[in-house]
Amino acid sequence: HPHADHMGGFYAIAKAMPIEHVYDDGISVDNNMYKTYEKWIDKNKIQRSTLRSGDVVDFGHGAVFVVYAPWTEPLTDKKGAPDLNNNSIVGKLIFGKFSMLFTGDA
Repeated sequence: HPHADHMGGFYAIAKAMPIEHVYDDGISVDNNMYKTYEKWIDKNKIQRSTLRSGDVVDFGHGAVFVVYAPWTEPLTDKKGAPDLNNNSIVGKLIFGKFSMLFTGDA
């Protein structure tokens, strides 16, 4: 989700290696960091996918990421705005006998 503690390292990674595809929760926010992220993706013609519960990303060579959250409909706060933490991408990376659960802030 678009908080600095999750996206803050994006540009360092982008400068260090080529990025062909990004996966996110599809929720836009009105802050400079997120606007810069979207502009960078557009400028560099990076493929972008929104992940939802039930999606499976196949990275090839036997590595897959199974998505458990966010749900199809975004969870909202008391004011009706999307709750960024509760809409974190949650999933399990599986590669052979290895698996790791990624929980975001959900």
